[in-house]
Formats: sequence, structure tokens, C-alpha cells
Amino acid sequence: MLIAQISDPHVQPAGQLYQGVVDSNRMFEEAIAHLHALDQRPDLVLLTGDLVDEGRSEEYAEARRLLARLSIPYLVIPGNHDHRENFRTAFADHAYLPATGALHYRIDTHPVRIVALDSCIPGLHHGHVDAEGLAWLQRTLEADREKPTLLMLHHPPFTSGIPYMDSYRYIDTAPLEAIVRSVGNIELVLCGHVHRTMLRRWRGHRRLFVPEQHDRDRTAACARCGARVVPGAAGLHAASVGRGRGHGEPCEPHRKDGRAVSVCVTLPLAISPAHAYTHAMPHERTLLYAGREFEVEHVRSHAHGSHEWSAPYVMASQRIVFPISRAMLDLRFGNDTWLVDGLTAVSFGDAAIYQLRPGVRATRRSVVVSGHQRVSGDSEPAVCFLSPKSLYRVHAAQQQLRSGNDDAAGIASLVGELRSARRLIPLTEPVANARRLLAETADRHAGPSLHEVADAVSRSPFHMARSFRKQTGLSLHQYRQHLRLVAAMERLVDGDRDLAGIAHDLNYCSQSHLGAVFKQEVGVTLGEARRMLGKGARI
Repeated sequence: MLIAQISDPHVQPAGQLYQGVVDSNRMFEEAIAHLHALDQRPDLVLLTGDLVDEGRSEEYAEARRLLARLSIPYLVIPGNHDHRENFRTAFADHAYLPATGALHYRIDTHPVRIVALDSCIPGLHHGHVDAEGLAWLQRTLEADREKPTLLMLHHPPFTSGIPYMDSYRYIDTAPLEAIVRSVGNIELVLCGHVHRTMLRRWRGHRRLFVPEQHDRDRTAACARCGARVVPGAAGLHAASVGRGRGHGEPCEPHRKDGRAVSVCVTLPLAISPAHAYTHAMPHERTLLYAGREFEVEHVRSHAHGSHEWSAPYVMASQRIVFPISRAMLDLRFGNDTWLVDGLTAVSFGDAAIYQLRPGVRATRRSVVVSGHQRVSGDSEPAVCFLSPKSLYRVHAAQQQLRSGNDDAAGIASLVGELRSARRLIPLTEPVANARRLLAETADRHAGPSLHEVADAVSRSPFHMARSFRKQTGLSLHQYRQHLRLVAAMERLVDGDRDLAGIAHDLNYCSQSHLGAVFKQEVGVTLGEARRMLGKGARI
């Protein structure tokens, strides 16, 4: 039996390019034509997820139009870019797909049994199969322990070594590994997702991703994000079947020696923002929570020595970035620029393209929530100020998740509140400069007076105060007061227990003065905050 695999075509509506760079629809057509042109035409084609890019009905309509040209029977499973219900509707004529729930299924009508797992979590990019799905898999495999079996799912259940892709990996692999280990007839595991060739042993079984044996002379780079675009290619995997068992050996591309062969065709969609990340501000990510509605990560962004704009980044999914440090940076989206400080939360849309410029040589720490609903309806980032009380709740929620408490209700509440928060607009130059000066000097014992700030930007104190409040929603004094409270919280998180020293350094008259302001703005006493925020060392 000859089996072909196509993965991650990311079909677009007719006439559109993937990420504005690649004609993925044309490459999908070429993949189908390649299969038809083989001397020995495959008996079956497996499409292992991300059939379309955004899960929209018009994309599935285009995918079905292109698949109508495929004269070979095919099976489908969804990927993280697919929408499960739209996927089910688009392939309603595929009777093997379940009418409800996850799209797990098995096909027993071939010499090799095909077992498909739906590893997608609606609204999220990482993969997982729940307890009900794993129980189904266990029953399915135990029903016939002799017939050679091919297992396919979209997400690889091990780390690929590509940090960007591994942040959207299959999580909690142990239960799946235990089931695979318990049977001996899984001959091959096929996946997609990472847009790379990977062939390795996994729990004693061979796993194959899509190949990347590409023509390097045709490798291009995205002009907007600096990411590499890898052309399509084909590779072969020989899998002969005999006496009810199979074995697999890699072979050269297009080798035809009469044995049963698995042909895997990849498309050119290795557009990886990871290339841009290593270019400017390296990121360290720690997963704090992964649930059905969203996941939470602690992210450390390390500034480089240059005060220059980074290469453009492409946001892989919708996410909100909550600040938990005062390190500043500039955010550029299109022609607009925002200052992101210790008070600023940013919500990004899926596939948003943006640039960063670090303000100081310091590590910026953030709590990043992905998989939530979009805060605003347009494609631009939603930039909002957080109150000191909300920032304290971000710190407290992070501490709870770090301590092993899986209750993410605090984060969910903050995400909900951000939807109704006042959105900042790009500031006029005098207001932006005044805000930057206040942010840079907020933790100094003797920072500039408000009159000195107005003088520094060549405006009268009255005009500066009115413009600042109109554009930011805060008075100059409130803004600096909030920044000082953020600095106090950061000191507490760092383990500083000298409340009098913190008050002195932040230019408060006394510990009592800071305590009164902190209680009024944050809602807890300094002592309570010290006990909550100082529970452990910073990540």
C-alpha cells in the first residue's frame, strides 16, 4: 500500500497570500499535481492538519475546490489553525468523521489500520488529547493488537528543539506515551505542525514529520518579518508490510523498488518568527498554566546593547501581555509607536506584525496570556493602562500559579476587565516625551518636578497638564504616583523587606506615607503585599 502525507497547507481565500508572502494555495495545487505525477500513484493521502489558516468557511470552500482535483482517496484531521465545527461542516461528506465532539476516528479497511487523533484545543495553539480521547485510543488499540497501525495527529508529542514551535507543543505527553508503550503494533506516527523534516524514534516507534529536503537556491525571506520561507519538497519513507507486522526504513527521495512506500509532501510554510526573535530581544518563557480557555506564561525579554528597532515580529496567536517590571520599551505597529512601561498592558491580534525597541538595558518581565478572545475588534494592538490594584493582582496571580495553584480565575478576571479598559492612542510628541521622562525618573529619590517636566518639553505647566490628562486619562501626578507604586511592588517581589528604605528611595515622606498611598491605590497594606509578593524568588 502506498500512502502519501500532506500537512499544513494553510489554504487562504482565493487570491490571498499566506502572511502576505507565500501563495500557499498554488503550493497545495503543486503538491496534489506531484502525487498525480508519481509513477506509482498513492492509494491513500493523509492530510495531517492546518488545512486552512484561520478556520473560516471561505477558506474551507477554497480547500474543497482544490481537493476536488485530487483523484486519490484522502483522510483529514484538524490542526490548531483549523476551526473544528467549520472543519466538520466542510467535510460533512466524510462519513468517518464523528458528528459531535473531537474528531478522533479509525479506518480498518486497509492493510494498515489508520488511527487519527484530534489533538486540537479550540481557541488555543498547543495540543492535547483529553481523558475521554485517550480512553477511546486505548480501547481502539486494544481491540486489535496484531494489525499494523499508523497513528496520526497534528501536534508532535515531544519537543522539536525549535523554541518558538515548542511553546505550542503537545502538552502533558505522559498519558499518551503510556498508551503507545502498552501496544506493540504502532508502526508509524505521523504529525505536522512544525513545518520541518523530523524523523526519530519515539517510545520505540518511528515518527515522521513533513520533509524539508528543499531546494535552498529557492529559499526566500519575508521582507516584513525576516523569516525564512522554505519551498515545497517531497521525501520518501519505505514501509513494507508482511505477516501482519511492518517495519520502516528511510530511503532516498523518489526511490521506487517495488516495496510499499509512504510518500510525504511538504508545503513551503516554514515561516518562523523565531528567526526574528533571535535577532533582537531573546525571550525566555516559563509555562505557568495551560487550560482549555487560555494559557499563561512568564516571559523574560532581554534587551541588547543597541537602542535600535528589532526586526519585525509576527504574533503567532492572540495574546495579552501584562507588565510585571518597569523596564521600558517602544512598540511600533505600522506607522504608530507606543511607549510600553510598567503600567502598560498590550493585547495583540493573531498574526499582528510589530517591532520592539528597548528603552534601557534591562530585562523586561511580563505575564503573557494566549488563547483568550480578542480585546478589541480591529487588527491594531489594544494598549491600555492598568491601575496599581490591577497590577498587584497580576503579581498575586503569577505567584499563585508559580506555587502550584492551578486556579487561574484571577488571570481570567483581569483579561475580562481589560476589554472595558480605556485604550491609549499614540501620543503627541510633547506628551510622549513627558511620559518617558516621568517613567525614567519615577524611582529616583529626587526626580524632576512637574514644572520641570513641562519645561523639558517646551510647554507651559497648564497646557502640559491638560494635554497629558486628555491623552492618557491620568494627571501627571497620578501617572508618577502609579509608577512609584509599581516600583514598590517590584522591590517586594525581589525580596526587599525594608519598607522604610523603599519609601525613602521612592521619595515618600515616610513609610507611613507610602503605606497610606499604597492602601488607598492597591487595596492592601504594605505588610500584606510583602507577604504575598515576597513568597519566593523571582523567576
